[in-house]
Amino acid sequence: MLNQTEIAIGQISEYILRVCQGMQLQEAKERLQKKLALYSADGCEAETLHTTFAAALKSHTRDSFFSHIKQSEGKALKCPRCGTEGWHRCYIGQEVGR
Repeated sequence: MLNQTEIAIGQISEYILRVCQGMQLQEAKERLQKKLALYSADGCEAETLHTTFAAALKSHTRDSFFSHIKQSEGKALKCPRCGTEGWHRCYIGQEVGR
């Protein structure tokens, strides 16, 4: 079973890749730092989060930033709901009307 920090890595990676594509590099880095702070405050291992995304935060180009985010996403193993490799929005098993 994945722990809270591993799940957070996948969620952060997916969020950054989805939301920050049209942003300037500095704005995307700031968004990533805010997410890391929020997840750390929620009880995730701050050191692990910062280590995982350190290369992205040190990037000097947008391409390298998003490349490092994609690499971080790959470290997240499998979706805890359906077992699919990588992270995605998984609604399998949710019933309508709940």
